[in-house]
Amino acid sequence: MSKLHTRATEIVQYLDGWKIEQEESEHYAHLVRADGAGIHIKGNGYNYEESQRLEITGKWPAQIRIDGNLYSFYPSYRNRDNPRITVAKARSNAAIAKDIERRFLPKYLPLYAEMLEYRQGVLDNEARRLDSMTELATVAGGKARRGEVRIYRSNISGQLRPSYDGGKVDIKLSVPWALGLEIAALLKEHR
Repeated sequence: MSKLHTRATEIVQYLDGWKIEQEESEHYAHLVRADGAGIHIKGNGYNYEESQRLEITGKWPAQIRIDGNLYSFYPSYRNRDNPRITVAKARSNAAIAKDIERRFLPKYLPLYAEMLEYRQGVLDNEARRLDSMTELATVAGGKARRGEVRIYRSNISGQLRPSYDGGKVDIKLSVPWALGLEIAALLKEHR
């Protein structure tokens, strides 16, 4: 066990509801809570031994990949500052834990909750979009694939792409002239 991980194991004893994660790196120690919130502890130098201070930062909700797009939930991506504090490495474990509770957690925990809510919103929107694609595929007799419904028939082809939240649909069709006029007439009715 690295010296940093040993130190974090001693610090976490003073933080109610937190536990130490398995050692993943000699440069970082991770404390976690049951709700997924996490604290990263690292030395502020190249390694723990050379550091005079410990840097405390937060863990953010897991990224999501949807149709090739990567969604990250870091505050800086939402024009927010990432909470961060440093504490003297020479301080006692109890004093470091108090600094984490007093200076770091009041900034981090509400922002973590906000990022978690934002992540859930992305997942909810994706669920609505997938429901929209299923409905479009059923109505149009097409196949849902890679974020759109594709229609291929002898005289009709095209794509129907639901918006991010499933509230609108982009339509690109190649249809016979008469059907195109019927579609145009429907559009005229919905101004």
